[in-house]
Amino acid sequence: MRKLQYVSTFIDVGGTVPKKRGNGSKKVEAPRPKRSRLRLDRTNVARRVHKIATRVKSLKADYLRKCRYIGLIIDEGNNFSRTCPLYAAVITCDSDFNWRIQFIGQADTEGKKGGRSVFEIVKQIFFDAGLEEVWKRIVSAGTDGASVMRSTADYSGECVQ
Repeated sequence: MRKLQYVSTFIDVGGTVPKKRGNGSKKVEAPRPKRSRLRLDRTNVARRVHKIATRVKSLKADYLRKCRYIGLIIDEGNNFSRTCPLYAAVITCDSDFNWRIQFIGQADTEGKKGGRSVFEIVKQIFFDAGLEEVWKRIVSAGTDGASVMRSTADYSGECVQ
């Protein structure tokens, strides 16, 4: 079985809107779209994915900057490689009362399971994503109730700014 090397797509090359002929009998056909090939080699696919990802991140940042109410959602756990990832997301409500949940990023919390260190890791996730002003506007936070999210002997719940 041959490897797929191309994806075919149609590109509209432009042209005129179909018009009636001088005698009024038939319409002139619009030019047919030109068939183009998108190469599926690793370099071209990676370049396109990177461009799309950059655009999605900028759209997300623009939306979050305009949003009035932002809540933080964090969850930590273990995975098959025995690391402890911490996931950060936001839940937002805009002025049109549209609710969205958006992933911000993740980081490893191996050996850093105290409240203060989790706080610093989450803060760093936002700063790495370029969302410092969004971090300052968070009005609420929610977790799944994991023990590392509650007060410990090292971090007894004092307010961290």
